[in-house]
Amino acid sequence: MHWPSPTVCLRLSIFSSKPTYPMPVTITYSRTNKKLKEAASAASDYLAGEGLTQLLAQRTTPFKDTVPSNLTPQELDALFKSTTLTLHLREYTKPVGVNGAFDPNYPKNLYYNTNALSRPVCEITSTLIHESVHALSYALKGYEFPHSDEGRDAPGYKETAPYWIGDNSQATLCGTSLTSEPIEIEWIDDSTREAFEKTIVADGVGIDAE
Repeated sequence: MHWPSPTVCLRLSIFSSKPTYPMPVTITYSRTNKKLKEAASAASDYLAGEGLTQLLAQRTTPFKDTVPSNLTPQELDALFKSTTLTLHLREYTKPVGVNGAFDPNYPKNLYYNTNALSRPVCEITSTLIHESVHALSYALKGYEFPHSDEGRDAPGYKETAPYWIGDNSQATLCGTSLTSEPIEIEWIDDSTREAFEKTIVADGVGIDAE
């Protein structure tokens, strides 16, 4: 298990101003953890505002494995800006080796592992941004921007939309080059679902959105 250094510089003020766009993709968090509350707000602002727009303006080629295959980064940004999607941030504790997760059985939820709360807020924010790419991909009919189930073990993973956006948003938000690799699982499958759902219920947050 790899946990990043806690000394990474936090510079969320880069995109701290409220976006001028409506907030179509929004992450809500109703519990008490200060880091998760800050990260949910920062990720929402980044996705709806100039943060994501400026990041995707740096890329000129489509992401790997997108459908349609010629979908440009700028068109993906427009999808984020034009799609109304409210995501609820939930906490979980198992599987312990990952930071975040998206489960298509509960497509209005994002999940963050409380075992990984030692990470700086900027890194937690980048994980939520990564998971939001999965959530938007699942919500839109006719569009897909996934990565392989093998995650970072798959060839070319850095060119997929979730990893490229998550990794580069982390470098931007933390004000440094990528210092840690967000570990996550794209899908909760049958082998992990029972333990995953039990820990969420035990935490008292439920597994479905309000």
